[in-house]
Amino acid sequence: MRTCCVRTCCECGKKYEGTKKHCSISCQRKSSRARSKAAGKKPNYYRKTTCSCVLCGIEFHPKRQKHRKYCSRECSFKDWHNRNKSMCLEKVGDYRIGKSSKVWFGKCKTCGEWFSSRQPNTVLCKKKICRLIYIQRWCGSIKRYGEKTKCPDCNKTRIIAYGQKEARGERCVSCRGKRTKRISRAARRAKVYGAEYEWYDPIVILKRDKWTCQLCGCHTPEKLRGTIESNAPEVDHVIPLGLLGPHNADNAQCLCRSCNARKGNKLIGQIKLPMNTGGYAHPIL
Repeated sequence: MRTCCVRTCCECGKKYEGTKKHCSISCQRKSSRARSKAAGKKPNYYRKTTCSCVLCGIEFHPKRQKHRKYCSRECSFKDWHNRNKSMCLEKVGDYRIGKSSKVWFGKCKTCGEWFSSRQPNTVLCKKKICRLIYIQRWCGSIKRYGEKTKCPDCNKTRIIAYGQKEARGERCVSCRGKRTKRISRAARRAKVYGAEYEWYDPIVILKRDKWTCQLCGCHTPEKLRGTIESNAPEVDHVIPLGLLGPHNADNAQCLCRSCNARKGNKLIGQIKLPMNTGGYAHPIL
């Protein structure tokens, strides 16, 4: 174990118990300044660099090392405006030098009106109704905190806690992720073939056809989706993607696994085109 001994401070001559050379921090600083003065060096707070402003040419001492280009914020704003004059006239408009921040102008995606903001990537104006409509358009619905809601996919009831912004939609977080994967997986496959594609959920197609095969008419239960059973439900394109058929809801149909394997890359099925009589177009044989 290390023991403390009585020492004498090198600066003030005071006796103290410890292992350091000085009795306090103030004596340590005084000793350091004295050694720097004897060696002809200046302390850090006396070392002020002189810089010249790029715009006005005035010499100044920067407070920080990274701010060495302009003497003030006004010179910085003026130089930025001179270098980006064409961009200011087209996008920003009337640019004025401010004390706090820059101002960006944009068009609201909901109401279409022009607004100003301090953030460059803002897409909505300050109206509360525009924000609610934007959330309802992308999330499906608007739920309040503390409200009980039921997911349409898993039928589970949950209470939205405060701060759970991602849970304010119509579906729960897990079902929303599964839905996004279903939609994006089918769209990526259509991109590979170079066909026209639209974003739609395959579950919507299966519910539209009432979980029934459109060729043989057998029932395809929802619980068998993703299995290798013969009557497992699958979404098929009436005009195949290999023949440049479009990837949309009108060209999709529900088939059982056996009929989908037998159909392959053939034109068999019924295109879902609404007619004036309320029916659909004639099937392609």
